[in-house]
Amino acid sequence: MGNVLRHVLPEGTRFENAKAAGTPSSRKVTDWKKAPNFPPDLFAISAYLLDHGGAYSYIMPDSAGALDDRCYVRISQDEIELWIAAARAIRDAPTLPDTLPAAVDELWKVVWEAAFTKKLPVYVNLASSSEPPAWWRAAYGLMVIADEACVDVGYDGHATDNDQALSWIAKFVKASSMAIALNNASRRGGVDDVRMEFKHVTISPLADQSVLCVQPKARTPRVGCTLRSLTHNLALLPPAGVVTTHWQRPPATPSDSDANLNLLLVPLPYTIHPGWFDVGTDKGVGWFELRPKWLREARKIRLFIDELVQAAKRRVDGKIHGVIFPEYSLNWPLFKELRDMLAEHDVEFLIAGSCQNCSRDQENLEVDNVDSRGNFVLVSQLARSADNSATSVTTSRPKHHRWGIYDGQPDAYGLRTVFPDGRIVYWEKIGLPRREIDLHVFRNSSVFATMICEDLARSDPCHQVLRSLGPNIVFVLLMDGPQLPTRWPARYASTLADDPGSAVLTFTSMGLVDRTNATAAFPASRAIAMWKDDTGRTREIVCPSTAQGVVISLKSQEAVDQTLDGRRNADTCQWLFDFQRPISIDRDQAALAEDVCWAGIGD
Repeated sequence: MGNVLRHVLPEGTRFENAKAAGTPSSRKVTDWKKAPNFPPDLFAISAYLLDHGGAYSYIMPDSAGALDDRCYVRISQDEIELWIAAARAIRDAPTLPDTLPAAVDELWKVVWEAAFTKKLPVYVNLASSSEPPAWWRAAYGLMVIADEACVDVGYDGHATDNDQALSWIAKFVKASSMAIALNNASRRGGVDDVRMEFKHVTISPLADQSVLCVQPKARTPRVGCTLRSLTHNLALLPPAGVVTTHWQRPPATPSDSDANLNLLLVPLPYTIHPGWFDVGTDKGVGWFELRPKWLREARKIRLFIDELVQAAKRRVDGKIHGVIFPEYSLNWPLFKELRDMLAEHDVEFLIAGSCQNCSRDQENLEVDNVDSRGNFVLVSQLARSADNSATSVTTSRPKHHRWGIYDGQPDAYGLRTVFPDGRIVYWEKIGLPRREIDLHVFRNSSVFATMICEDLARSDPCHQVLRSLGPNIVFVLLMDGPQLPTRWPARYASTLADDPGSAVLTFTSMGLVDRTNATAAFPASRAIAMWKDDTGRTREIVCPSTAQGVVISLKSQEAVDQTLDGRRNADTCQWLFDFQRPISIDRDQAALAEDVCWAGIGD
């Protein structure tokens, strides 16, 4: 255990006393005698020990009744209350405390002695008739204290008027995140945009991020018995080299946190031509690229989306809070133009699949540039600053898995002439850089994440991370056929709806829906999207032939999450489907709609 402590916390467990309120100094003390005094660091080591020792599965509340086996760690309600009181004392301190509550010191002494005096191993093959090691209970108590101390970490905007209500822990995490954000700041056009090219991958400054990472979390699963079932506020995550996670706050605090969430779904491209696929083989391996020829009408697309948003606002008699495009539908220059335009409509966020990311090497591309460079998801969160100017935070991340086309897929999508050899797999010709997951805070107590097509179907390496983080909503951007309850997206969405309890929206383009319908591979349907939530309900979202988009309205409902030891969290919510409305632009703009729907044909 001593080696593990040194491995996880190579520079020791303590910062020096803070020189300013809520801001630990940069100097650290290389010593493990005292318990970590910054709760995310305390969580990092205690959760890591419980996880790697397999001890968490032996934790149970004493209300579970009598069991013959002696190996279980029974947690009493008195202990829980003692630990919550210790967490509150740490959270209510004015700054980083040098002296921790006695409960913390006593528990850490048990862990330290097991590690450095008794030199116990982390893992022990425990017989059912044996007493569990004493450090299991101690480590669990420390993890609970750290978790409960971080109840407000992550859920705050950048507005300074909120700071007075924040704990010193939340202030420090926020300050660290904002320091990185300021290094990303750039002004583009009429919007102050912060592009997060360098991300805050852990909130535990002392834990080695090549060993583990820690981030805030949203939902606690109602099913299963895992480490993530034992915490409400913090998540233990893999090393940054396996998956990099980033917890992104909005640029300002939302004002209507209890209102419905109205989302405009734009199923671009409306047409996909077989000639847009570049296909080849090399040494028996197939490769393909899709040229986004529809983007040659980028300027018309911008005008069209403006008209569509105005029509959507009239249709729902209110605001549109988010606009979403499917996989691979935009490029970075067009995304920027749409973001600036949507800021004038007071949209809260824009999500789109893109063939380009938001890095600075894409900055000088023309808006109608259709060169493919990869497969990304772009997210901008928008707000109004104190002087009413538009501001935004933008992130991008790459797809985690290549699309492989094989067997019957070319026939199902009407693309057999493009992919003639059924004996080989044709792989999407994109690079696969570092795996990333971005979590985006919206409203007061909600978080959304995004996935790109194959990311939903392939569980490694990110599904366990998503389950640990527990986003309230997962938006899955697809290039696929109609979204039916019997098809693969519904099957994989169900796993995330069950654990951690996320609502899942899968969303595809009309172009591939129409191609699939023409082959009759599946029942004909114009379902461009599907909603699945933790109530078990599934809703198909249909875009009629007379419409160019669909608005879905979601309603928030208070939820109560509970850990396996009985601790409850009522400060979370679930998002449920309310209604859908097809959206068409005005008839006097029919020519514009026609140009966009058939963009790229004939090029």
